[in-house]
Amino acid sequence: MNIAEYSVTKKVTTWLLIILFLAGGFTALQEISRLEDPEFTIKEAKTYTAYPGATPLEVEVEREVTYHIENAVQQLQQLKRVESISQDGFSEVTVVIKDKYKKADFPITPSCDPAQGLATELFERLRPQIEAVKLPPGYFLEWGGEYEDSRDTNAAIGSTLPAGFLAMIIVVILLFGKVRQPLIIWLTVPLAIIGITAGLLTMNVAFGFMGLLGALSLVGLLIKNAIILIEEIDMNIAAGKESYNAILDSAVSRMRPVMMAASTTILGMAPLLSDVFFLDMAVVIMFGLGFASVLTLIVVPVLYAIFFNIKPQT
Repeated sequence: MNIAEYSVTKKVTTWLLIILFLAGGFTALQEISRLEDPEFTIKEAKTYTAYPGATPLEVEVEREVTYHIENAVQQLQQLKRVESISQDGFSEVTVVIKDKYKKADFPITPSCDPAQGLATELFERLRPQIEAVKLPPGYFLEWGGEYEDSRDTNAAIGSTLPAGFLAMIIVVILLFGKVRQPLIIWLTVPLAIIGITAGLLTMNVAFGFMGLLGALSLVGLLIKNAIILIEEIDMNIAAGKESYNAILDSAVSRMRPVMMAASTTILGMAPLLSDVFFLDMAVVIMFGLGFASVLTLIVVPVLYAIFFNIKPQT
């Protein structure tokens, strides 16, 4: 018995579990500790120095007090700017620290923008030449900008992605209560790569971060299509229909719902083709979903017959 069937037949138990989960979540929310005095970093500091009797007043204060404080502050690695005021017998120096900084000492930051084409293409051409430059002792080279943002973002996604996929795998296994059906479902997910590759090459679009998000969203859409088809096959077999005919009839009966759902999603993404920011995501979803939906109707029945050793009756 799978989870869906158990939930329908045991309504009282299902509602009891929902109420218990809600009560437990509300109780846990009340017990979560709250930080009354959160940590914060002071980004600005002021230094006030009294120098009574300095003559001539402003010049002597500037030369003997303000100048030395500014010179010492300039050694700070995370310095953003320094402001100072010298008055009669009084000096004020304001130090502003960068919002974000690294451990590099006095970094030199060159930058350039391509006149045409993609920044990634320019980066691939320039990177070997720049990294071949010999640096003096004490200096090191670090890439920033779009490359750094992409690297940090991909690392953040990569650290949480395994847990997300594991959760989806567990949910699919619990849904069917078996192993072979979820295995068939997950074997159809890589089919999207065919459509994604064809779409990116046809539209001459680079696979960027938004394209990665589109590819991840495709996983859920393809799993849904495969679940619809496999669930129909299982229901027909359970109803007493011959297994081979059940596979063929299920593929035919589920073709319209699967293709209609894919078509509406593809048409909904079409307006994003004119948006430069969402272009790669739209291409990935439209072509990946279109190709994979068609292939799912072919591959899933074949895999089901192979995994369950179903052959046509002679």
